[in-house]
Amino acid sequence: MTIKNFIEELNKNLPTVNQVIAKYKQFNQGFNVDNVNNNLAKNTLRYNGGEFSMKVEDLIKNTNISSVGVGTLNFLSQLNHDDKGRGVFANYNDYYNFAVQDDNAVVVFSDESDSVDVLSPTFEDFLIFLIEYSKGYGN
Repeated sequence: MTIKNFIEELNKNLPTVNQVIAKYKQFNQGFNVDNVNNNLAKNTLRYNGGEFSMKVEDLIKNTNISSVGVGTLNFLSQLNHDDKGRGVFANYNDYYNFAVQDDNAVVVFSDESDSVDVLSPTFEDFLIFLIEYSKGYGN
Protein backbone atom coordinates (compact mmCIF):
# COMPACT_ATOMS: atom_id res chain seq x y z
CA MET A 1 0.00 0.00 0.00
CA THR A 2 1.24 3.49 -0.79
CA ILE A 3 0.37 6.67 1.09
CA LYS A 4 -1.73 7.78 -1.89
CA ASN A 5 -3.72 4.52 -1.76
CA PHE A 6 -4.21 4.92 1.97
CA ILE A 7 -5.48 8.50 1.63
CA GLU A 8 -7.81 7.63 -1.25
CA GLU A 9 -9.27 4.66 0.62
CA LEU A 10 -9.68 6.57 3.88
CA ASN A 11 -11.33 9.54 2.17
CA LYS A 12 -13.81 7.22 0.40
CA ASN A 13 -15.29 6.61 3.85
CA LEU A 14 -16.12 10.27 4.41
CA PRO A 15 -19.83 11.06 4.49
CA THR A 16 -21.30 12.72 1.42
CA VAL A 17 -22.56 16.30 1.52
CA ASN A 18 -26.15 15.03 1.52
CA GLN A 19 -25.44 12.68 4.44
CA VAL A 20 -23.98 15.53 6.49
CA ILE A 21 -26.91 17.82 5.71
CA ALA A 22 -29.45 15.12 6.63
CA LYS A 23 -27.68 14.33 9.89
CA TYR A 24 -27.36 17.90 11.13
CA LYS A 25 -30.75 19.14 9.96
CA GLN A 26 -32.24 16.33 11.98
CA PHE A 27 -30.82 17.86 15.18
CA ASN A 28 -30.30 21.50 14.29
CA GLN A 29 -32.87 23.24 12.11
CA GLY A 30 -30.66 26.33 11.96
CA PHE A 31 -27.77 24.37 10.44
CA ASN A 32 -25.98 26.39 7.75
CA VAL A 33 -25.83 24.24 4.62
CA ASP A 34 -23.23 26.56 3.07
CA ASN A 35 -20.64 25.42 5.61
CA VAL A 36 -20.89 21.73 4.71
CA ASN A 37 -18.34 21.81 1.88
CA ASN A 38 -15.90 23.81 4.00
CA ASN A 39 -16.22 21.39 6.90
CA LEU A 40 -15.79 18.35 4.68
CA ALA A 41 -12.74 19.92 3.04
CA LYS A 42 -11.16 20.54 6.46
CA ASN A 43 -11.80 16.93 7.46
CA THR A 44 -10.37 15.36 4.31
CA LEU A 45 -7.02 13.66 4.72
CA ARG A 46 -4.35 15.24 2.51
CA TYR A 47 -0.81 14.33 1.57
CA ASN A 48 1.49 17.30 2.13
CA GLY A 49 4.36 15.90 0.10
CA GLY A 50 7.66 14.57 1.30
CA GLU A 51 9.08 11.09 1.63
CA PHE A 52 6.86 8.25 2.76
CA SER A 53 8.60 5.04 3.72
CA MET A 54 5.75 3.30 5.58
CA LYS A 55 6.69 4.70 8.96
CA VAL A 56 4.35 6.37 11.41
CA GLU A 57 6.63 9.42 11.48
CA ASP A 58 6.00 9.92 7.77
CA LEU A 59 2.23 9.62 8.22
CA ILE A 60 2.27 12.31 10.90
CA LYS A 61 4.76 14.59 9.16
CA ASN A 62 3.53 14.32 5.58
CA THR A 63 -0.25 14.38 6.06
CA ASN A 64 -2.77 16.37 8.06
CA ILE A 65 -3.85 13.29 10.05
CA SER A 66 -3.14 14.96 13.41
CA SER A 67 -5.76 17.62 12.68
CA VAL A 68 -8.27 15.22 11.08
CA GLY A 69 -8.03 12.00 13.08
CA VAL A 70 -9.70 8.74 12.16
CA GLY A 71 -13.00 8.01 13.85
CA THR A 72 -12.35 8.57 17.54
CA LEU A 73 -8.63 7.94 17.17
CA ASN A 74 -6.68 11.16 17.68
CA PHE A 75 -3.21 11.42 16.19
CA LEU A 76 -0.49 13.47 17.85
CA SER A 77 1.38 16.10 15.87
CA GLN A 78 4.68 14.36 16.56
CA LEU A 79 5.97 10.99 17.68
CA ASN A 80 6.57 10.92 21.45
CA HIS A 81 8.81 8.21 22.91
CA ASP A 82 7.76 6.81 26.27
CA ASP A 83 10.04 5.39 28.96
CA LYS A 84 9.93 1.95 27.28
CA GLY A 85 11.15 3.33 23.94
CA ARG A 86 7.82 3.01 22.16
CA GLY A 87 6.87 5.77 19.75
CA VAL A 88 3.45 6.98 20.90
CA PHE A 89 1.57 8.52 17.97
CA ALA A 90 -2.15 8.49 18.84
CA ASN A 91 -4.69 8.01 21.58
CA TYR A 92 -8.23 6.82 21.94
CA ASN A 93 -10.53 8.61 24.39
CA ASP A 94 -7.43 10.10 26.06
CA TYR A 95 -6.94 6.75 27.78
CA TYR A 96 -5.49 4.20 25.37
CA ASN A 97 -2.18 5.00 23.71
CA PHE A 98 -1.18 3.75 20.27
CA ALA A 99 2.53 3.27 19.71
CA VAL A 100 5.00 1.70 17.34
CA GLN A 101 7.69 -0.56 18.76
CA ASP A 102 11.22 -1.11 17.48
CA ASP A 103 10.02 -4.19 15.53
CA ASN A 104 7.45 -1.93 13.72
CA ALA A 105 4.49 -3.59 15.47
CA VAL A 106 1.69 -1.25 16.51
CA VAL A 107 0.62 -1.72 20.13
CA VAL A 108 -2.11 -0.37 22.38
CA PHE A 109 -1.70 0.28 26.09
CA SER A 110 -2.90 2.42 28.97
CA ASP A 111 -0.68 4.39 31.33
CA GLU A 112 -2.59 2.79 34.18
CA SER A 113 -1.73 -0.80 33.28
CA ASP A 114 1.33 -2.88 32.42
CA SER A 115 -0.65 -4.74 29.75
CA VAL A 116 0.34 -4.13 26.13
CA ASP A 117 -1.67 -5.56 23.24
CA VAL A 118 -0.34 -5.92 19.70
CA LEU A 119 -2.87 -4.36 17.35
CA SER A 120 -0.98 -5.13 14.15
CA PRO A 121 2.37 -6.77 13.41
CA THR A 122 3.43 -4.07 10.93
CA PHE A 123 2.65 -0.43 10.29
CA GLU A 124 1.26 -1.27 6.84
CA ASP A 125 -1.21 -3.67 8.48
CA PHE A 126 -2.17 -0.84 10.82
CA LEU A 127 -3.01 1.38 7.83
CA ILE A 128 -5.31 -1.34 6.52
CA PHE A 129 -6.89 -1.55 9.98
CA LEU A 130 -7.48 2.24 9.92
CA ILE A 131 -9.29 2.01 6.61
CA GLU A 132 -11.60 -0.70 7.94
CA TYR A 133 -12.06 1.13 11.26
CA SER A 134 -13.04 4.35 9.47
CA LYS A 135 -15.84 2.58 7.59
CA GLY A 136 -17.74 2.32 10.87
CA TYR A 137 -17.44 6.05 11.55
CA GLY A 138 -17.97 7.61 8.14
CA ASN A 139 -14.74 9.34 9.05
